Amino acid sequence: MMRVAHLTFSGAFGGREKVAFSLVRALNSSIAAKLYLVLESRTDQDKQKDLMQHLSSYAMPTRILQTDAFFSNSTCKELAAYIQEDDINIIHAHCHKSLSYALILKYLHCPGLLVTCTLHGLKIPFDCKYLVHHLLSMVGMIGSDGIIGCSREIVSTINKVPFLNRKVSIIRNNLPFIKKQLANRNDLRAAFSHRNNIPKHKTCWIGNASRLTAQKNIPLFLDSISRYASESNSNNAIFLLAGDGELKDELLARAARLGLNDSFRFVGFLTGMDEFYSMLDLFVLTSDWEGTPMAALEAMSHGLPVIASSVGGVPDVVVNNTTGILFPKGDVQACVAALHMLIGAEDARIKMGIAARERILTEFTEERWVSEHLSHYQLLLSREG
Repeated sequence: MMRVAHLTFSGAFGGREKVAFSLVRALNSSIAAKLYLVLESRTDQDKQKDLMQHLSSYAMPTRILQTDAFFSNSTCKELAAYIQEDDINIIHAHCHKSLSYALILKYLHCPGLLVTCTLHGLKIPFDCKYLVHHLLSMVGMIGSDGIIGCSREIVSTINKVPFLNRKVSIIRNNLPFIKKQLANRNDLRAAFSHRNNIPKHKTCWIGNASRLTAQKNIPLFLDSISRYASESNSNNAIFLLAGDGELKDELLARAARLGLNDSFRFVGFLTGMDEFYSMLDLFVLTSDWEGTPMAALEAMSHGLPVIASSVGGVPDVVVNNTTGILFPKGDVQACVAALHMLIGAEDARIKMGIAARERILTEFTEERWVSEHLSHYQLLLSREG
């Protein structure tokens, strides 16, 4: 019987955590799957609390460990003890640090343990600051038994590397628990408008939900808002940015310099993302790189058309001119043109939104997600003999 432990190091609930948690819960209907979560205590306490609240909602077998070190031998030994106690035969890593630990466990503590990993699409600049990260990632992929890429772009890149191409499988991220769209939209908007001082004449709501990092290219989002507002004859659009991250202060300063007081609201870190998506008419994603973007999947599951940069796994999710509009990476003019096209065309937005939700319900199903992972695990076991 397959007994799989999903290992991740984390201090906040984001896209990677959502994938790992959802996958463990979904797999448990078919195999013995368990989450090994290593909490990194140096992270923000409020975000850790939010992480644990989300974790409790998944109701799945979990082992929770804590560390405050870059590498902890005691954490490694604790993981080895859990692997032996749970009789784990496959460990599935979800970040470069968890992959490094998994290989140490495989080669030093748990003979016969198989290691696979999911590449979630995160790109790190190749410079001295991140040299250790790149070395660990490359060694990890070479030492692992399998690699899962969550987009065609990732898989095509790995396939070019000798010794790695035979290991890789493509499995796109999915939304295994798609909730019904919330019906009380007007009530949600009324309460949200009061908290964020949104005028009643703002009838078209456009949102972006992102970690405020360089990857998400929020400056492009802000510049697009500024240009759209200066070009539009209408004043009915309000742009909302949800999220938190290292660039928060810099981005708020940029919004102030652009004079976006009338058309933009920064709403900060939100825990009720279903409510946020339910209030929107349109979703925008301006990333410079992505794996399979969970925010786009979530927005589409709520019946929203998506305007997004055509990078990474985004074209695997958003069908251009059918479920949204794709624009070239970094192209402000193309993003603004897409905003003009959809903000002023309610019928087109509704049609695309219906197609977007239908695509999620048919192409990104839990059954397919589970089946593809089971096939990947079975391939690892068959190779091992």
